[in-house]
Amino acid sequence: MASEGELWAGYFYPETYDPDRMQGTLRNRFGERDEDVLSTLEYGAAGERQRELMSGEVEVPRTYDAEHVRSIHRHLFQDVYDWAGEYRTVPIFKGTPVGFADVKNGDVDRYLSDVHRLVEATPGIASTAPTSESAPPWCSPTSTRPTRSGRATAVRPRCSLSTWPSGLASRSTTTV
Repeated sequence: MASEGELWAGYFYPETYDPDRMQGTLRNRFGERDEDVLSTLEYGAAGERQRELMSGEVEVPRTYDAEHVRSIHRHLFQDVYDWAGEYRTVPIFKGTPVGFADVKNGDVDRYLSDVHRLVEATPGIASTAPTSESAPPWCSPTSTRPTRSGRATAVRPRCSLSTWPSGLASRSTTTV
């Protein structure tokens, strides 16, 4: 069985991975090894997929549960990463040793179930049309972050994606 460090490193091209920084170029469908080029390619691909969602050209059923989050992630990153729409397999951290929800102990499913229950318990919220001011629940600073993120440039399209109803964002703590 692979260690967490080996699982983490497996997300990157070996020749680009720096084990001291735990960073490199994410394995991608373009085969691109240059981080800056990948960033541009990812931003363009995810931006076009975001446009499809925002225009209604493609619809993700608004179930407000784990599958909803994975479906959005899958759609946005399908052209870039093989693991688009899948739960991450490693713990992730951002500036603290605490990290985001643990995918192995059920935290992710539990938090996403909380979001689903919140939507179901709020009369009319699931049918409320999203507004440009609606931030999806996964943009909160205290987040679940169930999927492996792409590069930072692609986070903005995900967090501006108005696929969640008004009023929910301030009451939830989940992230894609």
